[in-house]
Formats: sequence, structure tokens, C-alpha cells
Amino acid sequence: MNFKKDDFLKHFSTGEKEQVTKLFEKVSLVLKTHRTTFFNEFLSPAVWSTIIEMKNYFGFDIYTYGGFHEAERKMVCFSYENSIEVNFPVKLVCIENRSKFLTLQHRDYLGALMALGIKRDKLGDLVVKDNRCFFPVSEELFEYIDSNLMKVGKCPCIVTEIEDESELPEAEYKQKLVIAAAMRLDAVVGAITGMSRSKSVNYIDTGKVQIDYIEVRDKSFEVNLLSTITVRGFGKYRIIETAGNSGSGKIKLKIYSFN
Repeated sequence: MNFKKDDFLKHFSTGEKEQVTKLFEKVSLVLKTHRTTFFNEFLSPAVWSTIIEMKNYFGFDIYTYGGFHEAERKMVCFSYENSIEVNFPVKLVCIENRSKFLTLQHRDYLGALMALGIKRDKLGDLVVKDNRCFFPVSEELFEYIDSNLMKVGKCPCIVTEIEDESELPEAEYKQKLVIAAAMRLDAVVGAITGMSRSKSVNYIDTGKVQIDYIEVRDKSFEVNLLSTITVRGFGKYRIIETAGNSGSGKIKLKIYSFN
């Protein structure tokens, strides 16, 4: 296959060029060797969803894993073998805050991990619940974290490996009913965020809205049920179903808000 780097890179935003370049090199290796291969960094939704869209062009299967059911950051595996059981080189980790007085936030745990010299790309989503932080990490880093992370801020902590995925917390969401004038993207964004139509259009025009993790700049784009909409600065939403029409004929939408 005549596979050019520039043709590959143009599918992705320039802000992810360094990681996407490494991804190109891995894909090129798979095309050459036909060996099942992992890219052992966690990719943003925009990157892994784009690479999945390209799989028919490559001719091999692409598998993803992020630990959590609703994971955003995921590792990918490329394979020419059909229906294989993929064991990703990932460890699931729990950091427990042992302080009885101080509460830690997402940024505290992430800051402590990165202060160890760990790059963000080696970590999946961090989910904080009940004084604990859960996350997947590239497996070669688990022992390093276990041996070196004694405190998060001023709080003593304990690091453990999670053997069973069922121990991971479920994604939390709020169910809401919103009313949209239509299923156009600008109308739906306005309905779920409370923004005016003009501000919703501005968000779309400036690349701040994604549908199923792909940037969409067409305000008239028709949103489908079960689509995941991400609006920068607001969060992530899923359109679950329609619930009839309002008295004025507008569409009632049942949504999940993951914020």
C-alpha cells in the first residue's frame, strides 16, 4: 500500500501532531509486518475515533480500551486477525487518600502523577469517587507509581492495582429533558447548554463542538439519537431519545449529562 505521512496527518488536528506522527509510524509498521501491535499511549477521543473511521482503508481491525465503560482516553490495538481476544498492556490503578481531613480533586491526583515525570499520554481517564482516584495506566509504569507515590499534596495515600474491572466506578450522569427547535446541531447545542442560538453557532464555527468525538463545524448538521455531543467548557452529553413535542411543536429530548 502506498501510504503517505501527509495523507495520514491531514485527518487530525495540528495540536496532536507529535502523537499522531508516532501513530503513523506504528500503523506503517503494522502494514509492513502484519503483526498485532499496540500503541501504548492513550489517545484523545478525536484521535481514536478518527483512526477507527480509517480502518477500512488500512484493511486491519482496530480495537480500543480505556478501562471505564464511558472512557474518553483510550489505547488502540491494530490486528489483521479477526475476533481476537485483546489483552491490552494496561494496569488499572486505585489511589486512596488516607487523610481524614483533606479532600482531593481530579487536578490534585493528576498533578501528583505528572510530578513523578509521567506524561499525560501514559494515563487514561482519572475518575475520583469516595476519596479514591481510579485510572488505567500503561503497564510498565505501575511499579514506578506504586513505589514512588506516597503523597498527593499533603495527603498520605495508598496505591493498589485493581484486578477486576467490576471494581471500577460506573460513569455518573444526570438525566435531563430539554426542548430543541429542531435536530440541527445549533438548535441541539443551544438546548443542552442553555446558550443562545448565535452563541451556539459561534461555538460550532470555532471548532468547540464534537459529535461522537469528531469536530463538526456545520451548524445545520443533523444530530442523530444516541449521538455523543461534547461542547468545550460545558461537558459531554448523549441524546437518548425523543419524548414527543411541546405545545409549540418543538422537540423534547431526553439526554444524559456526564458533567
